[in-house]
Amino acid sequence: NRQLADTDKQILGLEQKATADPDTESRALLAEYSSEKQRLDQELAKTAGLIINPQEMARLLEQILKSQTQLKFISLQNTPAVPQSLGPESLTGTDNSQGIVFRHTVILKMEGSYHDTLAYLHKLEKLPWHFSWKSIDIQTRDYPVMQITLEVYTFSLKRGLIGA
Repeated sequence: NRQLADTDKQILGLEQKATADPDTESRALLAEYSSEKQRLDQELAKTAGLIINPQEMARLLEQILKSQTQLKFISLQNTPAVPQSLGPESLTGTDNSQGIVFRHTVILKMEGSYHDTLAYLHKLEKLPWHFSWKSIDIQTRDYPVMQITLEVYTFSLKRGLIGA
């Protein structure tokens, strides 16, 4: 009798194991990772909305420059897109030819005064899109007129040329 009860317990235990989903833990992890991915995608979408599209960058820089009537546009030059890593290897300077994002740089040459150039930079910084200026070179010609070379860049997920 006791042996029969023990056998019934074993059978019941085996039946429960047989009906249990062996992937329960894996499914829970998958749901957790999917939720985290969705959160990161939403965060990226918010940030991406603040990054200016490289195809629009040249047009926007020129348009703002034209609104600064005291500055004279001389030239605008594209440079090739450079892959950038978002991972820790970017902090160590390790080469990452499989870059996640691309830095697009425009070299803008113009003439005008220091104050007009400063006003132009303030306009750029107040725009809702994120792009930065890397360097500025100011050469005085006939005071107060200077030749200004400004390097401005933005990031995108595509390698294409600015304005192309």
